[in-house]
Amino acid sequence: MSSRLSFQDLEETQGCQIPPAQKMARALQELVTRLARQAARAHVLSSLSSNALQNATASERKV
Repeated sequence: MSSRLSFQDLEETQGCQIPPAQKMARALQELVTRLARQAARAHVLSSLSSNALQNATASERKV
């Protein structure tokens, strides 16, 4: 959970209105961040799988 205050929290506690475009911009930024992290994880897992396969293939050749 983010420590950053949500727009709803700001609107309720500060009594200010956040423009819809700013809400959308933050939502898109958070979505892009999540997607980038997932892509990075997928890349790492793919690399690990590829390395494991190469190591297994190399081990079979030695036998």
